Amino acid sequence: MRAEGAYESALNVYRQAAVALPNQSAPRIGEGDVLTALGDYGQAIEAYNAALRLEPKSAAALRGLAVALMRNGQPRLAHEPIGRLQQIAATDPRTYSLAGVAWDLEGDHAAAQAQYRLGLAQVPTDPGLSINLALSLALSGDFTRAEALLEAPVQRPEATMALRQNLALVYGLAGDRANATKIGRLDLNAAAVDNNLDYYETLRSMAPDARARALLIAPAPGSGSVERL
Repeated sequence: MRAEGAYESALNVYRQAAVALPNQSAPRIGEGDVLTALGDYGQAIEAYNAALRLEPKSAAALRGLAVALMRNGQPRLAHEPIGRLQQIAATDPRTYSLAGVAWDLEGDHAAAQAQYRLGLAQVPTDPGLSINLALSLALSGDFTRAEALLEAPVQRPEATMALRQNLALVYGLAGDRANATKIGRLDLNAAAVDNNLDYYETLRSMAPDARARALLIAPAPGSGSVERL
């Protein structure tokens, strides 16, 4: 049900399972995941906390709680579950992405970039970490390094749409419409590229905190499937 997008039906099943299996954390984690997908972050936080009371070292519950807190506009509170996650899932690149995004949302881009680099030191080819680091550099105004970080991977045969379109996004944030258009057209039709160029201009006009939230919480048009959280 959940895979098919039938979230309300999936939520009912998870809640029935939670009643039938009161000592199991999995139904509550599933409930939290669905509630997060539905945008009900307050109840998602409650579900993940219920799961953690049953299984304090559940990486899935800690990760879900951190994401729900950030989506709920509480990145500072996300540091606590992320810290616990770092103790049990230190080699997972998603752990470093979560930590970095939390700092970026608070406006501390230096701390965020340190987390992304720690992750890349362990998993140098992880696309999510590279993209998040490039976006963090762009948020801090360092467009030259942000562009350089993605330009080389984009030239490789295994480069994905996500890498290409996030490079276009970085060009757009820098006001380089020509390169943003050139890269955008590698995957998208003219209308989609024009829509993205408008989106980049909208981002440029935003206040820094709103821009960070739009980049790191909301999916960017045409950016591919890499999850930033």
